[in-house]
Amino acid sequence: MNNKICEVEFEKWSKIVEEKSQFSIFFKPEYLKSIELCFKLNIKLYALLDKGNVQFVAAVFCKNRNIVLPEYFSINPYWIDSELSEANQIAIQKEFIQILKSEFRNIVIKFNTDVHDLRPFKWAGFDVELKYTYQKNTFEDVYEKNVSRHYKKAIEKYKLTAQPCAIDLLNWKSHQVLFKTFYLTQSRVSNIYKWLNILEEKGLLFTMNILDDKRLIVGSVVILIDKIKSIGYLLFLESSNNIQSEINAFLYIEVQKYLLKNGIHVFDYLGANIPSIANYKSRFNPVLKPYYIVTFKKKYFNFQPLKNIIKKYFNTYLIR
Repeated sequence: MNNKICEVEFEKWSKIVEEKSQFSIFFKPEYLKSIELCFKLNIKLYALLDKGNVQFVAAVFCKNRNIVLPEYFSINPYWIDSELSEANQIAIQKEFIQILKSEFRNIVIKFNTDVHDLRPFKWAGFDVELKYTYQKNTFEDVYEKNVSRHYKKAIEKYKLTAQPCAIDLLNWKSHQVLFKTFYLTQSRVSNIYKWLNILEEKGLLFTMNILDDKRLIVGSVVILIDKIKSIGYLLFLESSNNIQSEINAFLYIEVQKYLLKNGIHVFDYLGANIPSIANYKSRFNPVLKPYYIVTFKKKYFNFQPLKNIIKKYFNTYLIR
């Protein structure tokens, strides 16, 4: 490979993404700019082109000399042309890693479920953590018996109804209470709300309240819509009532029905890593999907060479 990975401006990035129709929402300039604005981060965009053909693109979220994740729902744009040979794909990754390690002290990158080969990161000293999410085809309406029973009960006994709404009509106070359990500061919560409003303006969001028979809000959900990949990502869900099992079953199934009706084929539950939550979500019969998070912390003092010398001297002394 003669060409090098270069940092590009948003204008160039936009043209690249526009030409590649298979890129997900996480590559879209409007999505990246919403992250940059609301979470007060810088975004660095990288690309490798060969005679005008895109071979590699990636974006990272930066703060000072650190690459960070704004929140748990963030996914880094990362794509390598699958038609390249494995040797070329690995060479590209090695070059990208070298760029990152030369510019940043600490690095955290979260990959989507379609990125599988992260050996170059492991070889370069990164920690590679395997994580999971659940995904369900919206055409499939088979659930465990308990879920189906709770859903039926929610409709027939408790008369629950689903009401799509704007973000400002969402039961945001209940979400804020939930955020506190994750130890999010008020500033972070405000940033999230600002971010959701921008996504709504761009037509990238679906929000829905669940109402009881008295027309009171008993639950709500926020879904990020990726029309290109036909995926709905569950960002936030809350329910606070003594019939929580029925409300949650109703929420998940009604979201899936909405997605199917609007041409979205996959419902991503966005998380399956906490035992209690994974146990509940598995009852909707989704498919377990792996993804990876890589981390790197620059070490300014490497004591390993000194340790090797001491060990060699100590072993020699023992032999004598």
